[in-house]
Amino acid sequence: MCDKLCKSAGACMTQSEVSVLSVFQRPLYLTNPNLCMSERLERARKISSSSRSKISSTCQSSLIVVGWRLVTKYLTRNIDVVTPPPNAQMDKQKSDGPDHDARAVANYLLDLILKDGKKINQPDLLRLLYFCHGYMLGINGRPLFRQPIEVGRYGPVIRDIRNELIHYGSNPIEQKLFVANEEFDQEERRIIEAVYKSYGELDPVDLMAQTYLSENPYYEMRENNKLGEHIPNKLLEEYFRSNRD
Repeated sequence: MCDKLCKSAGACMTQSEVSVLSVFQRPLYLTNPNLCMSERLERARKISSSSRSKISSTCQSSLIVVGWRLVTKYLTRNIDVVTPPPNAQMDKQKSDGPDHDARAVANYLLDLILKDGKKINQPDLLRLLYFCHGYMLGINGRPLFRQPIEVGRYGPVIRDIRNELIHYGSNPIEQKLFVANEEFDQEERRIIEAVYKSYGELDPVDLMAQTYLSENPYYEMRENNKLGEHIPNKLLEEYFRSNRD
């Protein structure tokens, strides 16, 4: 059994393999990490006759614990193996945020626009997304999508969408964005469709003027020379809550 195991493991265990086994199976750690698997098993047999049946029963349990001192010494030296990575809490916090991709919301808007036989360019699509996101925050207290909105020189910017549609310039968008389809709940659909109905009817000049109203977070940050900065959701929520009627 051990010869077969030795050959299948490539004759020797790597340090990373030892680390993984030590965490999940609490195996024997025999001081020299470069020992061949078969040599490790042979040493284990000499240490304890009672462990022989455990060694021969399965490949995964072939390494046994001979003492907490060796295990503790090894785990202490490789503490990074058993502790979460530094960004684990950050990843958890991200997962608690909105699930939607702004590109999926953009595609929902494009479906509404194309259904009405209309066209829209990239800057105006970004403005509609700005209002969708803002009203979702103002009415429901939660974001519509996870990407931040930046303060652009001529309007709100969502970087993922701007980068994908930049080749259109100010020309009409001819196809939807490359992103997986996403399901929206009833309230999300209501907000998106209401924004489209209210703001989608405006001509480009009037739509742009709506983002330049006094106290509008985009306009206020632009006037304070904060180009390229993210517009805080808190500012959007406060503004659209007071202007949701």
